Amino acid sequence: MKTLRLFLSLLVLSCVGTVTAVAQTILVVDNNPGTNAAYTDVQAAHDAAAAGDIIYVQPSASVYGAITITKPITIVGRSHSEPNKESYIGNINIEASNVEVKGIRLNTLRIRPTTPNPIPIAGIRIYECEFLINSIGLNTQNAVNVSNVEYRGNHIRDLISINRDASDVLISNNLITSSSIQVFSSSNTVFANNVFRTRNTGVSIQNEDTNFPLNFFNNMFVGNSPNQINVNLADNAFGLQNNLFYNFGAGDFGVTTSSGGSVNNNAPLLNVDPLFTDVDASDNGSFAGFGAFTIEDRPADDFSLQMGSPALTASINGDELGVYNTGFRFQKLGNPRGIPLLDILNYDSAVPAGGTINVTVRARAN
Repeated sequence: MKTLRLFLSLLVLSCVGTVTAVAQTILVVDNNPGTNAAYTDVQAAHDAAAAGDIIYVQPSASVYGAITITKPITIVGRSHSEPNKESYIGNINIEASNVEVKGIRLNTLRIRPTTPNPIPIAGIRIYECEFLINSIGLNTQNAVNVSNVEYRGNHIRDLISINRDASDVLISNNLITSSSIQVFSSSNTVFANNVFRTRNTGVSIQNEDTNFPLNFFNNMFVGNSPNQINVNLADNAFGLQNNLFYNFGAGDFGVTTSSGGSVNNNAPLLNVDPLFTDVDASDNGSFAGFGAFTIEDRPADDFSLQMGSPALTASINGDELGVYNTGFRFQKLGNPRGIPLLDILNYDSAVPAGGTINVTVRARAN
C-alpha cells in the first residue's frame, strides 16, 4: 500500500469532478457527506460526459440513483462487495453501443433498444458487477437490435432474461445464483465457465427459441438440499457439454426436461464434488450452505479448486471448469480486473482555468 500525490495541470477545469487525460475525461461522482465533487448524481455525470469518457463512482454508504446510458462511455466503481467500499447504483438502463460497466453493485441491469424505431446496440461489456435482475433486448421486436454482449466475472443473483432481439451473447466466468433463466433468442447465446449455485428448489431454464438450442459448457451446478436438486430444462432444445452437477446435501443432483424440452448432455460429471478450496456445507451463509447466499456472508469462501479436484481437467479443452477457467482472474468482491484499487482521499474543490489541482490518491495493484 502506498500513497501517491498527483499534481495535474489542466488547461480548462472548473472543479474536481473532471480530469482530462488524452482525449478522455474522467468524471468523479461522489455522494458521501461533505463531498466537494462536481457530481453527486451519476445521471448528471453521464449527461455532462462526452463519448468515450469514463465515470468513476466513489464508494459510498448511500445508493446512487438510477442511470440511463445513451452514449458510449465507461462506468467504473471500486467494488460490488468489498466491505465499506461498495459503489452502488440503483438501476442501469443501457440504450447505446460500446458501453462498459465494471465494479458496480446494482439492482436491475437492462440493455434495451429505444422504442419505437429502435437503433441497434452492440459492444456491451459488463464486468465484475453484482445485480439482481438482468434483461437483454425487448420481446416486442423481431429484428436483432442488441448484439455482441459480454458478461464476465459478475455475481448474477436473480432473473436472467435474453429476449428476442438479442444475439451473440456470452455469459462466462460468472457466479450465478439465479433460480430462473429465460432465453427467447438462443442464436449464438452461450453460457460457459460459470458456477451456478441453487437452493433446494433447483434452477429452471427455459429456451423459448424453436430454431436454436441453448448451449451450456464447462459450467458447474451446485446446491445444498436433503432431497434431489434438478436443473429443469424446458420448452425447446439444449446442448450441454462438460458440465458438473453436485449436491452438498444428502440428495443427488440431476438434469430433467419438461414442456417439450430436450437435451443432448455430453460428458457430464454427475454427483461429483468439485472440491472448492474453502466452502462449508454446515454454514448457511457459505456458498455450500443451505441458506440464501451473498458474497459478504462468509468472507472465507474460496471458489478456486483444490489439487486433485476432478474439475481441474474436465473442460472441453482439458482445463478446469468454472469461474477460473483458462486462467481468468475472478474477483470475488468485484474489484475490476486490471485497474488499481483506488481511493481518492481528498482533492481541491475548484481551481481557476489553467490552474493546478492537487489530488491525494491511495492505490494498490489489482
